[in-house]
Amino acid sequence: MQGMRIDSLQLRKPTTVFDFAIILMICKVTFSLSSIVPYSESVDLLLSILSAGLFALCILRERYSNKILLVYAIISIVVLFSVIKTGNYGFLITVIACFAARTRNFDRMIKTIYQYELLLMVLHTIAALILALVGEIDLFIFDRGQLRATFGFGNPNTFSVYIFNLILMWLWLNFKKINTSQLLLTGCFGLVIVLMTKTRTMLIDIIVLLFLCYLFRFSWFDKISSFIAKICIPILFAFIWGTVLLYQRGSMIAYVIDSLLNARIKLGAFALDHFGISILGQYLLDFQIVWDETWGLNNFTFDCIYTYLMVNQGVIWLILLAFIFYKLAKLNSGKVNIFLIVWALYGVTEVHGLNGFLCMPIFLSAFVFKSMGSKIIKGTEVPND
Repeated sequence: MQGMRIDSLQLRKPTTVFDFAIILMICKVTFSLSSIVPYSESVDLLLSILSAGLFALCILRERYSNKILLVYAIISIVVLFSVIKTGNYGFLITVIACFAARTRNFDRMIKTIYQYELLLMVLHTIAALILALVGEIDLFIFDRGQLRATFGFGNPNTFSVYIFNLILMWLWLNFKKINTSQLLLTGCFGLVIVLMTKTRTMLIDIIVLLFLCYLFRFSWFDKISSFIAKICIPILFAFIWGTVLLYQRGSMIAYVIDSLLNARIKLGAFALDHFGISILGQYLLDFQIVWDETWGLNNFTFDCIYTYLMVNQGVIWLILLAFIFYKLAKLNSGKVNIFLIVWALYGVTEVHGLNGFLCMPIFLSAFVFKSMGSKIIKGTEVPND
């Protein structure tokens, strides 16, 4: 993108255990989303184990205080229990990555993820174009009467999710030197992706993201954005969950909101009706629908992180995330607040927010266990990184 320094486009060679762990996880995430890369569960498991092992090695090499060790132990026990119950082992790796990232240079980590995900996106797009030219795949699919771009990804949504994360990381890395024209160009790029994929919810996220970046220049922004970042998760959760309950009672207002959110409220109401609320998570991976006449559904998925956390992953993680956001917002950093607010809004229409390699703001939670206000912004170098 325009405005990016030339040296930041030069691919960083992995030099540490932490770097290799990141690259392995990037490969796992990218390949698992692709429909053109030969990929199997055994390869996915291998990449997961290798990456998690390297992240764990980074953690073991650190010298932590008793307080930090106690916090890590408590969270690890709860995570492990939740992961065993839900079968979502990707969540475990996200938490381990956050533990390992806590004392690392944050900008350096994001830069590594950005560069290698951008590289894989370019290579993947080239491969998809070649395969399309020889008639092996279609770059577009017909979905609900619309022509939507996939470019070799499993579906249009995952393609747009991947692109949106690249936009997030680019904005984070170039935050201080981005001007209004560059914000507009970024918006135009995002609009092109939205028009190609027909993911209108991504358009809302991009508009809010760029608008907040523009407001950052005003002196009052830090204080107001800090207040919003503190309450955004509870407010959005209350909105989504309240609408789900109204939907179950046949409220027309809830039906209108559901239509605007592409049936995400209906899916949440269906999940609540069939599975109920879970404290530490429940296993739903094998659940399938052929046709449910009552609900008018022939498939089911969670497309909202708030219903996903309440029903599938566990209420405890929603509470913990609200606490983490509150602590980070107390830093009164407008930059951090922007990404917290966008993450919370993004969660209304996506469930990928718990994976930092698909939604980078969740990695900010790595710093909440230590008072590192200035270091979150400036980055921290550590010798054993």
